[in-house]
Amino acid sequence: NSGFYIPYGVAVDAQDNLWVADTENNRVQEFSSNGTWIKSLGASCQTSSTPACTNTSTGGGGFNTPKNIAFDQSSNLWVASSAYSLGVAVGTPNIQQLSSSGSSICYFNSSFSYPHGLAVDNNGYIWVADMYNDKIKRCIPTSSTTGTCTTIVNLAAAMDKFPLLLGLLFQPAEDFMDNIVRNLIAVSKSGILKPEHSFMCTHCSARPP
Repeated sequence: NSGFYIPYGVAVDAQDNLWVADTENNRVQEFSSNGTWIKSLGASCQTSSTPACTNTSTGGGGFNTPKNIAFDQSSNLWVASSAYSLGVAVGTPNIQQLSSSGSSICYFNSSFSYPHGLAVDNNGYIWVADMYNDKIKRCIPTSSTTGTCTTIVNLAAAMDKFPLLLGLLFQPAEDFMDNIVRNLIAVSKSGILKPEHSFMCTHCSARPP
């Protein structure tokens, strides 16, 4: 499907299909491993002839300038909607969980300000780089429209300049459960950062519940 408008985050599912956050078109697109377009997820954009989807901040399978995406262990898709279009705030940001068919499972906002990076760990926690709040948050949904987030890393307290968190991922570890936060890597404008080296990490000495 042509007509990308500032595509950003990408993820690969268990079938090796490629998913792309087509940010300014307010949609997420799925492609086969050979590049064949499969479908678009978003509000009011079911066909390739309608590339731009409706901007929405109320979940329901629609997105508001989605930035990054990730799959959980149940093969559900998580999408971080930044609610910033070409540098302008446009509504309320959220993170949303969807089935592979595009049905919305849950969505919520936890005082996010430009949620950007997104990763899901082996325990089902959703990790969010809350960029304009200078924080990394660990979240878990509690209903279809609510979730609980805990600030794990406060970059504002650790750095003298705005860190611009761009992405999150987990590096391989011999014992992944030994300390999940120590294996979290953040990609920022300043480079690659790790909690035990660069962050004010409030949970680094404790195992996750």
